Amino acid sequence: MKNSALTQTLLFKIVLFFVGVLLASFLAIGAIVVDRHYTMLVEQMRGSLAVMAEDIVYHDLVHIEDTNLMHELMMREVYHSQAMATRYEGLDMRVTQTPPPFEKNSIYVARPIEGETVLYIWASDAPIMRDVSRYMLYITIAFALIATLMVITLIGYLLHLFRPMRCLVAFCHDFDPQNGVKPSCEGSLEIAQLQNAIVTLLDENKALCNKERDIFKEAAHELKTPLAILKSRLGLYKERDSYEKARFIEEAQEDLDTIVLRLQELLFLKNIEMEMRSKKVSMDILMQCDTLQSAFRPIVEKKELMMTPVRKGSFTIHTHEKALGRVLLAIFENIFIHAQSKSTIEVTIDAQERTLTIVNTIATHDDDKLFSSSIGTQIIERLSERLGYTYTTQTKGEFFITQLRFEEH
Repeated sequence: MKNSALTQTLLFKIVLFFVGVLLASFLAIGAIVVDRHYTMLVEQMRGSLAVMAEDIVYHDLVHIEDTNLMHELMMREVYHSQAMATRYEGLDMRVTQTPPPFEKNSIYVARPIEGETVLYIWASDAPIMRDVSRYMLYITIAFALIATLMVITLIGYLLHLFRPMRCLVAFCHDFDPQNGVKPSCEGSLEIAQLQNAIVTLLDENKALCNKERDIFKEAAHELKTPLAILKSRLGLYKERDSYEKARFIEEAQEDLDTIVLRLQELLFLKNIEMEMRSKKVSMDILMQCDTLQSAFRPIVEKKELMMTPVRKGSFTIHTHEKALGRVLLAIFENIFIHAQSKSTIEVTIDAQERTLTIVNTIATHDDDKLFSSSIGTQIIERLSERLGYTYTTQTKGEFFITQLRFEEH
């Protein structure tokens, strides 16, 4: 029902627009054609009256009184004139030195004779107007027939064109994700592109739903153990009087920290998955690092850290900008977590090796941990293949080294 209503509404709008354009064109062109036809008839009538005037002058009838001039013209059956005299309505003529009072809508000619004497012949334009009215009726009927034929042809053609669209609309309306049947609607190149876009959108939506389901499964799996431990700890605290309250609170807090950590990691992954649906763009790694260092400047000043940039050129990477930016943010954040206060952090960018290397001094006291995204190494390594980098870490004495090596694109 919705499918039919949609196509009918679209069909009605197209046909209405077509009829409007057709009618406007008819009015514009028709006005020009009718005006030319009227002008042609007037010129023909003036030509006939001019011929009649020449006949009168040629046969020397100008000296006859005006009241007898028409009668004399008819009696003599002058060439051309008799037929013309019976053809026109309100035909009259006069030889005078001043223009006679013509009736309204009259067409006249003036033939100079001698001096200021002029022969005026005029007639009513009523026959011309009747002819123009008939002409307008004929072209209106012809237009109506042609327009009707064109509209019928257009409707048939549109119904043929809309058949694939109706197929796609019906598919989108009745699609059942369980059977996974894809549309097969034949049509133009645009219809094929629209069909491919719909199928791609459905595939992406299905993949997104699967990822959402996997995240919930992973969340249930990751939280199962710490929640079970916390539940058991609560049971022990309830059953054993020997279980000290301070010890219970400390251990329960560790369990809660573990749960919060797992949830943060899963939320981080979910955000990354969403951002990786966007198109890849070129990103300058030097500019990205400078932006991150500027963002962490308040922390750097609070911990009295010294940033030492080592620049061996720069390079661009073709990747999901927001997703990789979130990963780099987590890496920088974790580095500041473990950096010893009043120490030096060295950030090296090597364009030839396409590497980003960060060296920091490891903190020796928990008090140095100002904040934490709690995104662990496993999560960052898990995303490396999809974002096009290799992630490695190592400890050398009191120094912690983090390196990202980006793939060529």
